[in-house]
Amino acid sequence: MNRHIDLNRIEFVVTDACNGRCKHCSNGERPSSGESIDADAAVAVVKRLAVGFAVDSVMTFGSEPLLYPETVCMIHATACDCGIPKRQLITNGYFSKDEYRINEVVQRQQNDKKAR
Repeated sequence: MNRHIDLNRIEFVVTDACNGRCKHCSNGERPSSGESIDADAAVAVVKRLAVGFAVDSVMTFGSEPLLYPETVCMIHATACDCGIPKRQLITNGYFSKDEYRINEVVQRQQNDKKAR
């Protein structure tokens, strides 16, 4: 790694898909691709950067990242495994209206924490 670079935070725009139409959002009226970033590639980036830099924060955001909770959980779990102390998520909190799906996502996050 480059000794002249001080990298302490990694940010991932998980998707441009969103279920809201917030007036203040930078996504605005732009059409969404409806796709997520490659979770395996994001995990590899976290692992590689955590080895070469004193990363202290990983953030996931971008439109509504919890439309792809598996990707978000993989990124945050890897950050935890790599000893990155801060893991942050920006969400509108309305990624689903399905109570079962909401509980499933929350449970997965809790299980990931318990496994560590």
